[in-house]
Amino acid sequence: MTETITSKFKTAFWFQIGIMITVISGFIVYCVRCSLRNGEINIYSGELLVGIVVSGLFIYLLNNLLRIDISVITLTPQHMVIDYSVTKKQEIIEYSEISGLSTVRGRYDKSWSMASRKYYESLEVELTSNRTIFIRENMYRNYNELKDTLYSITKHPRD
Repeated sequence: MTETITSKFKTAFWFQIGIMITVISGFIVYCVRCSLRNGEINIYSGELLVGIVVSGLFIYLLNNLLRIDISVITLTPQHMVIDYSVTKKQEIIEYSEISGLSTVRGRYDKSWSMASRKYYESLEVELTSNRTIFIRENMYRNYNELKDTLYSITKHPRD
């Protein structure tokens, strides 16, 4: 490999996140507005209870979303660079630190966001430090190019 390859996010990934945030926020506002009686919030209404439960789930989902390693992956001839978008951290991994590669295929549960797709694929990059980095097909437009390049550079057998 002589050129540098940089990961490219799928537009659908960000679109799904935006839709999820908009729908859940709208539903929470709707629940709170339905619990209003004469301009005051009725703390005993079922709508408010549903809004509070959904708000808790929304905070949980946002927390998990921020913990996803949303990152830009750059493959250079010498090493792999991972720029984490949320934490602004950069990690440089030498190819000699990669102890194994495996392609994992899984089945989506009945998820509304992936109704048209039945399966997903993820590349697990196992490091000598007993850490695993996941490169997910549903996040990157050039997932296959990243996967093929890593397999060819590291000379690990394909599964």
